[in-house]
Amino acid sequence: MPDSVIWRKFKDGDEGAFVFIYRTYVNDLFQIGIQLSRDEALVKDCIQEFFIEIRNRIFNLSDTDNIRLYLIKSFRRKVIKYIKKKKRFLGQDQIKEAFFVELAIDENIINAQFNKEQLTKLNKALSQLKVKDREIIYYYFYENFSYDKIAKILDYTHVSSARRSVYKVLSRLRKMMIYAITILLWLIAIQSH
Repeated sequence: MPDSVIWRKFKDGDEGAFVFIYRTYVNDLFQIGIQLSRDEALVKDCIQEFFIEIRNRIFNLSDTDNIRLYLIKSFRRKVIKYIKKKKRFLGQDQIKEAFFVELAIDENIINAQFNKEQLTKLNKALSQLKVKDREIIYYYFYENFSYDKIAKILDYTHVSSARRSVYKVLSRLRKMMIYAITILLWLIAIQSH
């Protein structure tokens, strides 16, 4: 059944549609929430409140043909607002743990292109990115979201803004990797003399 039909049934009060939506997307929302706050209890509370709110505001919800995207975008705003309310939110760039992106060695793409040392350097470079940049990397590589979906989640007015953001982050990562390799080669040269 298409998302638009399921969503319409939910908005019409169909309990089965609500249960389906909850069961289908609760884990996705938890993963997004845990990226914004490592506090599992806070994320679980937020998920509970989020589903209560959408159920209570059922008549005010807009239509969608992509339930997952709609929920992620709304839930992301909810978590940020919830964290601010709990006075644990210091600002997007001050949360060091938010959107922790680390690539695993067993990833097929990684195995084909990087050895363990390069992977370590890449993970270090990822950890040095700003939270917003890690969030973009997370959505683009881990969630496989299109530029259009990233633009919608991050409230960009144009898809081209999301595309530029992804390119800028990748360019920044590339520069960080080149810098790390250059430093390593320099250290090796000093030690060999």
